[in-house]
Amino acid sequence: MKMMNHGRAAGPDGITIKALIALGEWEISEITDLLNMIYDNGEMPQEMCISVFIMLPKKEGATECSLHRTISLMSHLTKLLLRIIMTRIRGKPRPEISNNQFGFVEDRGTRNAIFTLSMIIERAIEVKKDLYLSFIDYSKAFDRVRHDELYNIMNSIDIDSKDLRIVRNLYWDQTAATRIDDEISEYKPIKRGVRQGCVLSPDFFNIYSEMILRNIYDLKGIRIGGVNINNLPYAEDTVLLAESESELQAILDVVTDASMEMGLDLNAKKD
Repeated sequence: MKMMNHGRAAGPDGITIKALIALGEWEISEITDLLNMIYDNGEMPQEMCISVFIMLPKKEGATECSLHRTISLMSHLTKLLLRIIMTRIRGKPRPEISNNQFGFVEDRGTRNAIFTLSMIIERAIEVKKDLYLSFIDYSKAFDRVRHDELYNIMNSIDIDSKDLRIVRNLYWDQTAATRIDDEISEYKPIKRGVRQGCVLSPDFFNIYSEMILRNIYDLKGIRIGGVNINNLPYAEDTVLLAESESELQAILDVVTDASMEMGLDLNAKKD
């Protein structure tokens, strides 16, 4: 509990993380027993599968839905269980993710991605190579992840059956309502997407998008220092690289088709 962000808003149950931390030894023991029981039998109580969506504007004064980011508020007990699951499974997705990935990866970030791209551009200029770039972004990427595809991917990388069962039940049984100001909608089942605000979502999305990018690994990009580089991803944002317009178009076509097969659409209106 102490590792969790104390400033996070309460979930649908109204219980804050500060309230959980303030509990005594007996209450903590009861919560531990409850989480162990859930983990052992793989069944998530319905109360732990519900969430409330709130909309945060991406830009000041935004009025359109497309200009808002959806955040999922969950019970802190659910978050606690998912943090335990994350600790157990993190070693499985990470080795599957390309070294080119800069998003949601420990000790990497936007500065590293910008520096790497800058070095590639400078090197291309030095050796007088043509360099073509395409900056792509997915429309509502986290919201469109297909649960069945995600489950198959996680199963293929040998996630422990108990951990996989918890994740499967959480996503298959989840319901959510939308809150705007003080009004809240009716709860509805959620059939796709990973939650923004869930500790598991970054790794889930990275491994999901990795399966798309694997389709282009053998396509010609730009060769720097004997290494072929045709993509630099940062979570749902990716730069595609090639030495000619036709080669770049070929890469973009494969990414577009592979993305559509996985339920993701490229955002043609991205600024």
